[in-house]
Amino acid sequence: MRIFLNFVRRDGTTATFLSILFLLSANGFGQKPSTAPPEVKLPADLDKYPGLLPEFGNFAEKLQHSIQFPTPRSQSRLLPLLPESTVFYAAFPNYGDAVQQALLAFQLERQQSSVLRDWWEHSSMATSGPQIENSIEKFYEFSQYLGDEIVVSATLGKGGPPGVVIFAEIKKPGLKIFLEQTTQQFANGKGPSARVLDQRELATAKDTPKQEPVVLVRPDFVIGATDVATLRSFSAHLDRKTSAFAATAFGRRIAEAYAAGTTIVAAADLQTIVGQVPIPSEQSQAFQRTGFADMKYLVWSHTGVAGRAASESELSFTGPRHGVASWLESPRELAGLDLFRPTQLSQPASRSKILRRFLTMFGNWPRLQIQLRSR
Repeated sequence: MRIFLNFVRRDGTTATFLSILFLLSANGFGQKPSTAPPEVKLPADLDKYPGLLPEFGNFAEKLQHSIQFPTPRSQSRLLPLLPESTVFYAAFPNYGDAVQQALLAFQLERQQSSVLRDWWEHSSMATSGPQIENSIEKFYEFSQYLGDEIVVSATLGKGGPPGVVIFAEIKKPGLKIFLEQTTQQFANGKGPSARVLDQRELATAKDTPKQEPVVLVRPDFVIGATDVATLRSFSAHLDRKTSAFAATAFGRRIAEAYAAGTTIVAAADLQTIVGQVPIPSEQSQAFQRTGFADMKYLVWSHTGVAGRAASESELSFTGPRHGVASWLESPRELAGLDLFRPTQLSQPASRSKILRRFLTMFGNWPRLQIQLRSR
């Protein structure tokens, strides 16, 4: 039994999102994180520079036509390389070129717009702006060393935390030196935020009390992990050159998500995960009665191309649904979230309402309700 949902976004929502995100990140750059619930209010710069939001609306429309996003992928070279014990998988395209295109487009727009230029040169952006641009440039440089896909995967530990890794193919030499220089540059006088190793150094490496991330740069792959043991185990698995995961039921289900062409894929083997979580007898019986103990896989895929984005999520079960799980919605397609269109950002009557809607949705994401569809 499978339960799935899908929704489609049109009218360049991705470009609008990038524009608003840039504005919000600019206003919050360098601020300390807060544990308080998000307060929905407009950035102060919008009062000081009243023409700023319409300018970002115009910029969002231009992004739709000037940026080439990664094309959907119909298969993955990295998927078969995972261990058979993998229970979580997420794959993203290499967005380096798209991010660089967006930065260049913004710099050009800034030269042509007196409003953007005034905001950039006389607000807090006068100091934080160059830092943001430098970070984006570094991200782009890093992306040029990588292949077209980045994968995050996890295996369940034996009584300990899960082993999480992120890895990608390497397409040119020099990555280790680049990472060492970059982590040192952003250390701000402190120790590097991550250790960068080669295969010789990994053989004798040990975890440190700080438990900082560890990155292994091989000739063929770059791998990041939270601890040395996980990194060493994953690297050894790659050396065995096995593709057994592709033949597992979970591996085949993920490959199926690629078949029609996808941009982002995420999947979890809920059956295995739930089966290894220790639950007291009473709670276990109650959980069985809900019907969610029969969950099998959760798979989400997203495809965005030519100003149109579509997502589909699927929750599958090992058998007929019962209990609370049987209450899931009957087939229904969401015709779109329709949060806003880029042109609305340039309309004074609607731009404040649009931004507040955007902030409210992302500030209260767990409350977002999505209908499900059965098949």
